[in-house]
Amino acid sequence: MNNKNKIQNAEKYHLRFFLTPLCNFKCIYCNDGKYVNNDLITFDEIKKLIKSASQLGINKIHYTGGEPSLRNELEDIVLYAKECGFIQQVMTTNGSISISRLETLKQNGLTRINISIDSLDPEKHQEITRSKQYDKVICTINKSIELFNTVKLNIVMLKENVDEYVNFMNFAEQFNGKVIPKFIELVENNPVFYNNKDTLNSKRVNRNDFFNTVKSLGDMDVVDVEKKNPNSEYFKFKNRNITFGLVTSHTNKYACGDCRKIRISPYGEIGYCINFDKISLKKETNYENLIINVVNKREKLDELMPNRKHISYSYGHWRFGDLDK
Repeated sequence: MNNKNKIQNAEKYHLRFFLTPLCNFKCIYCNDGKYVNNDLITFDEIKKLIKSASQLGINKIHYTGGEPSLRNELEDIVLYAKECGFIQQVMTTNGSISISRLETLKQNGLTRINISIDSLDPEKHQEITRSKQYDKVICTINKSIELFNTVKLNIVMLKENVDEYVNFMNFAEQFNGKVIPKFIELVENNPVFYNNKDTLNSKRVNRNDFFNTVKSLGDMDVVDVEKKNPNSEYFKFKNRNITFGLVTSHTNKYACGDCRKIRISPYGEIGYCINFDKISLKKETNYENLIINVVNKREKLDELMPNRKHISYSYGHWRFGDLDK
């Protein structure tokens, strides 16, 4: 049997690589740098997994971290995936990547980019990210529009930036639909909130708070956006050229949606959900069979657990390692 016939719904799946747990920002809602292990997935393991997935018919991939641009082999990984037939390659970055590397990534096969930015005020951006790279992030946004045409901005909703949501909408409108802000509700599976729910609750902005903040911009319609995350919703203001996304997992009680991610942790662990057992690639030799088993388990979930949730109580283990050991 041809391997491509072994995954009937291959077009629904994508590889989601957490390429590194490291980041050159230390955002107040993420990881303070304490929770990082050293035994990272190797370049050869990444290539072997990409090739095996392509032979099974999977042709989409998403790179994240940590900050994926801190992975020195990033350009080579993207080029290898392109050579293996991947037609969609997306990266989520904090925007600190150099313009020359961004151009190379585009040439090597990167097709879309998401840029995290939680404030349009330089001082507040520095307070949230504990970095001094606001100007670099804005430069990356402008260059990414030139290279990729459409750019999504990931904005984590915090009490610190709740007064800026209208500003983000106005900022996006300047680019005539090429910039889509996506507002993301704070969730508890990040290391800084490990055993620290009081801090989490003091910073969280919920779905109702968000809509109350942006209602001055007018009425809006629900719209469909190509290649959207299944846990995302998208809206467009009726009288403004502004489309925006919303991910309110906490308000929506962490309903899974039609998620088809094949997750690969920085430590070479693979699985279909942050809530379920992960398997070490280092203990396996046949990656194709491993991917098939992961997909088969995922296909049974809707029947076995129709009301499952997607929050994990092994805080941050997919990106930063098991923190409960």
